[in-house]
Amino acid sequence: MAALSAIYFGYAVAVERSALIDLRDGRQLTAARIDEVDSLVARAALANIVAYVVAGIAFIGWLFQSYRTLRARRLVKHRIGWAIGGWFVPILNLWRPYHIARELATQAPRTSATTPRSLPLWWGLWLLALLLSRIANGMEGGELIDDVIAADAVWLAYAVIEVVAAAAGIAVVRRIARAERAHLV
Repeated sequence: MAALSAIYFGYAVAVERSALIDLRDGRQLTAARIDEVDSLVARAALANIVAYVVAGIAFIGWLFQSYRTLRARRLVKHRIGWAIGGWFVPILNLWRPYHIARELATQAPRTSATTPRSLPLWWGLWLLALLLSRIANGMEGGELIDDVIAADAVWLAYAVIEVVAAAAGIAVVRRIARAERAHLV
């Protein structure tokens, strides 16, 4: 769901960027076209935020449940509250969720003790997407059309990174879920 909304958001930003480049280069845009583009971007941004929040709640909830299961078997070292709280404590949220997921991926019964490649890929892309969103947000206050065009380029990169991060996150979830199911059988 989050990946699809990121694709939609990326499309909307690309349309906006194209319209802004046309405007900068002296091509005329009708008021209706400007309103259409603004509306598209607003809808896509809202859809992306909603999908991001819903996916985040679902993922963090799943992470908590999985971690609680392993914690009951004393297979992990952190308290279960960190599976949720680690996402919200400033500075700590840069690594604690990764550590929680890594423990799940390597300590769940019937998994290897090595960290799956998808896990650091997912986390690195997640952090990169966060950084890009902060950069793009900071650039949006520019007065010049070129500033907005540049911000849109960063937003496009963010959308692509978010889609790839979602795919890597799905791979992580599948690995952990597969190990959990194998243990229950």
